[in-house]
Amino acid sequence: MAESRATNPLVAQFRRGGVARDLRLMAAQGLLPLKPEDLLEMWTELVSDPDEGVRGAAEASLTGFPAAELLPILKNRETPPGVLGWAVSRRAEPELREAALQNHSLPDETIEQLAGTLPQALAELVVINQTRLLRRTSLLVALEANAGLSNDQKRRLRQKPHQPHPRV
Repeated sequence: MAESRATNPLVAQFRRGGVARDLRLMAAQGLLPLKPEDLLEMWTELVSDPDEGVRGAAEASLTGFPAAELLPILKNRETPPGVLGWAVSRRAEPELREAALQNHSLPDETIEQLAGTLPQALAELVVINQTRLLRRTSLLVALEANAGLSNDQKRRLRQKPHQPHPRV
């Protein structure tokens, strides 16, 4: 996986905790002067905030973030895994889910959790990724449980993945 970009110090402070509710709510509403990438990272942290108002505002901000602006961020290998995971599991737009699934920074664990419910077209992106399947064989089991897979996808999963030849 690619190394992620450095976390904004303000986002890091929010992650550590101890930030007043009013400031957390302002952040959740997008009222802090941060780059979109940093806002997205902060919002994915704040959707787990103990305060219901902060959680709701962060969720609304993430859901309302324009798809056209989110797409290039999801394609960037430096995008934090939390942002990718939220997008692939919570955004409905196929192009956003596809971009997150194709990003090598999306953890295998996240894909495994979603594998059983991915629509056929998105599951195809996982089925064809031999590197992931070789790296995490439990992902194969999760995919096989997906009732929406085509017969062709099921057949390809049952075939032994091609392991790269060692260089001499």
